[in-house]
Amino acid sequence: MMTGSTESFDEIPGGYFCFSDEGIVQAINRPLLEQIGYEPGEVVGRPLEALLTIASRIFFQTHLFPLLKLQAKAEEIFLTLRMKNGDSLPVLLNAASTRRGESVVHQCLCLPIRQRQKYEAEILHAKHLAEQALRENSELIEAKQALERHQQQLDEQLVELQQKNQELFQFGKLVTHDLQEPLRKIALLADLLQQQEPQGLTPTADRYLGKIIQASHAIRELIRRLRDYLLLDVSPHRFSRVALKDAILKAQALVGQHRQVSDIRLVTNELPVIDADLGQLVELFRQLIDNSVQFRKQPVQSPVEIRITAQLVEHNRFRSLPGKYNYTEFVRIQYEDNGPGLETGISERVFQIHNRKNPGKDGLGFGLAICKKIVANHEGVISVDAPRPPGARFVILLPVRQSQP
Repeated sequence: MMTGSTESFDEIPGGYFCFSDEGIVQAINRPLLEQIGYEPGEVVGRPLEALLTIASRIFFQTHLFPLLKLQAKAEEIFLTLRMKNGDSLPVLLNAASTRRGESVVHQCLCLPIRQRQKYEAEILHAKHLAEQALRENSELIEAKQALERHQQQLDEQLVELQQKNQELFQFGKLVTHDLQEPLRKIALLADLLQQQEPQGLTPTADRYLGKIIQASHAIRELIRRLRDYLLLDVSPHRFSRVALKDAILKAQALVGQHRQVSDIRLVTNELPVIDADLGQLVELFRQLIDNSVQFRKQPVQSPVEIRITAQLVEHNRFRSLPGKYNYTEFVRIQYEDNGPGLETGISERVFQIHNRKNPGKDGLGFGLAICKKIVANHEGVISVDAPRPPGARFVILLPVRQSQP
């Protein structure tokens, strides 16, 4: 049995101790004593478990000691010693069992690893960063693949759109020239016939001829409006800084001149300057003001009163993609008049091209469709506000700045 003398182990760069089969410390070297803050007499002859933390005691009883009994050795075992001042000292331990006479001695060499937890934390952190980078890289790869798919789809859609625009351009050319010319000749010949042969026509024939002339003029006007509508798709947009009030006043003057009216009362607040195609913006308000004049209350007793107000708001620039958001500065324009207002339940189809029961009286059904097209060309939205008699009310949202190409 050992006496507790460890002079031969005092020079090694590490800790040494040995204990019996009963778990009693038989010897311990000075470097380890210095590490845990004890004197030799305070350790030798005492149970080894007194030097272990609670967790290490459990590990010693359930793992380390049974391992030594079965294999007579143990390697790279992590234990935590309890220092005299109550602190913990993590050590890495190798152990071997030897027989000395009739007793067994378990000899242990241990190295303090005070920085172990720090190193483990750094390793875990580095592992976490690596896993995160791997995930992000995978996400980037997926995003790149998705972007490539979207670019391919976009390219296909652009090709299809260019083809349709070309077809639309050819159709517009057909409408504006090839159909207009025969109609012009029909109207011209009918006019000549009515003027040069007034005595040779019966009253019925003269009435029918008048209807032919009226119908040809209506068709020519319809074709002209259709041409204007189609040109909004194929003509380039020339954006510049435009004062809303200037565009509205030009539109008011055009309507007054066309309708031969001078009783349009226009009320506005301070209106901002925005990026817009001046010609299209004037046409937008011309159509709205023309509607207000054309569909004024009958009989005409009071002036057409139009109120246009605007305020700056934040609005989502994405109009079709769900779950996509890009809030930028828009101008919210509210247009209202003192007319009879719109019929109930037509807010969804009021911006569609549709036939009128009486084109001569009710117009050709293009005005608000043209308004919607112009607003869409400016990346905006137009809608009918909740009906509130008297009058019609429209809300227009236009971006203050156009997207950069």
